[in-house]
Amino acid sequence: MSTGYTVVVPHERWPSNAAMQASLDARGYPVALTGGAPDAPFAVGARGLELRLDGRPLTLMGASAAKLSGAAFARDETNDLLAEMGTTFRARDGDWHFGIGLGSDPREWRAVFLVMAALVQDFGGYGYEMQAESHGGDAWAEALIEGAEHFRLQAEAAAATIQSAHPGRPVAVRRGWTQEKTAGIICIVIGAAAGGIALASGKLLMMALGGALLATGIAVFFIRPRLA
Repeated sequence: MSTGYTVVVPHERWPSNAAMQASLDARGYPVALTGGAPDAPFAVGARGLELRLDGRPLTLMGASAAKLSGAAFARDETNDLLAEMGTTFRARDGDWHFGIGLGSDPREWRAVFLVMAALVQDFGGYGYEMQAESHGGDAWAEALIEGAEHFRLQAEAAAATIQSAHPGRPVAVRRGWTQEKTAGIICIVIGAAAGGIALASGKLLMMALGGALLATGIAVFFIRPRLA
């Protein structure tokens, strides 16, 4: 299941790549943009948003950044969605919209949460997520930062699980049911339940935790049993 997040940034405050990178660095977010000239506007390339997270390459293929003006702004439903969520914030003609749809990869969630938090904190952005109907400014960004830390821990746990096998050993499929599969199923079920509660309650952190548990369950159930 994909979950979509969007940040609307005033057109006069949309950053260059250099300004965006300076924001990430100043806040200690371990994200390095790798595409585009420093003085060019922050943008998403044809392959997606290319960056490095903790020094490791990552491409966010579901990302998009667009300046909506004129007819495109008139057709856009952002303000209708914001009105339905009960917020008084409204996008203006010419504002930039940075959005992304996310799956279950905790590294992608962490990277996006940090980028979106910076857009809100330093460039006047306003974020929202439709499934949980969460939205806001600085407080919303703080929730993203908290969620990013949970995803950091989740990614480290998943990596440790996979790397527990000795390097170079052949891959083998374990037949039958195992305790690991049971643990994986439990994580998947709890994660799905947390996601459902988050949709009903609008709690962003609970949705993040649900996604993290789903990712753990998938890693344990499908990946770990295949390691000899």
